[in-house]
Amino acid sequence: MFGLMGGGVYYVSNRFALFLPLMSFGGWLSCFGGLTIVLFVLLQILFEPPNLFLKSIYKISAYWLIIMLYLFVSVLLIDFIGLFIWLSSTTRWLSSLVITILCMIYGVINARKLKIKEITIQIENLEKAIKIVHISDIHLGSFWGKDRVEQIVTKIQEINPDVIFNTGDLYDNKAFIDEDTDILEPFQNLSVPHFFVYGNHDEYAGLEKIAKRLEKVGIKFLKNEIAFFNEIQIIGLNDMLKDENAIDLHTKLSADTIKSVLEKIEIDENKATIALHHRPDGCEHLKAKKVNLFLAGHTHGVQLFPFTLFSKAFFTYNKGLYKYKDLNIFVSQGIGTIFAPVRLGTRSEIAVINLGGGS
Repeated sequence: MFGLMGGGVYYVSNRFALFLPLMSFGGWLSCFGGLTIVLFVLLQILFEPPNLFLKSIYKISAYWLIIMLYLFVSVLLIDFIGLFIWLSSTTRWLSSLVITILCMIYGVINARKLKIKEITIQIENLEKAIKIVHISDIHLGSFWGKDRVEQIVTKIQEINPDVIFNTGDLYDNKAFIDEDTDILEPFQNLSVPHFFVYGNHDEYAGLEKIAKRLEKVGIKFLKNEIAFFNEIQIIGLNDMLKDENAIDLHTKLSADTIKSVLEKIEIDENKATIALHHRPDGCEHLKAKKVNLFLAGHTHGVQLFPFTLFSKAFFTYNKGLYKYKDLNIFVSQGIGTIFAPVRLGTRSEIAVINLGGGS
């Protein structure tokens, strides 16, 4: 990431010095590079901004990093086009700016839209069909607030599901959890069971506070335990490593792993079973316990082009429906965003899973 940022800033500075010589290369590099470094540092320091002014600085920092990404991409694109047709200096720098602005405008609009992804899955040991809503990664905090929750609830009411499964990162950080204590209130307007497992960002926000908020609005918080809905057995897992040999920078080290927890809890392997875990990990251990459907999030579908082109380098299961032997896996692209609320090449989605019985 640091290499890409540094290379991108260097390349953009070089091209702007050539095609918009208001400053020397050193001047552009100092401008782009200095601003990027300062705002990146501020983004880390202000991860949980304590007041409105610092929240504004945090937002500016987040947007700037994505602006620099698309400025780099647009300059590369214009240079590539310039290999085949002649482009004036003015056309080059102006086109780069226009492409960057259009990408940002589209990305912001696209991130705000909630799209419905509907799929049908057949599983064993289920007699009556069930309509599931799967949501994940809302990331309430500096960018997403109560209006987003209201938007989600309205969509779910239109879908009219039998049950809701939420696979974590409900909150982004501590920025709003203390002052916006009623942010989850719209969920009270949903009359169907709602099950939740936490993600890594929920830990940053504080699990005890989140648990109280969830209890207040009637959402069931599952912590390495089993719950039931009609014929379905639900395994709700904490955000943890899949086994003792795994490493993940997003997950705290602990004695518990997906493998060890599955060995401790009493699972009826003859029941239709759905497992919830924030990250799409541990499929081999869930398969061994005859889980039928595994729901996860965390990936955001990698959120931004061009990173989406290399999604397999980030996650084995990135977005959508997969199979691991006879285990069905669905990974949500999420509703919220990391950094600024911008999406290109992905979408903010609510999944509707029509679950039917296998033959």
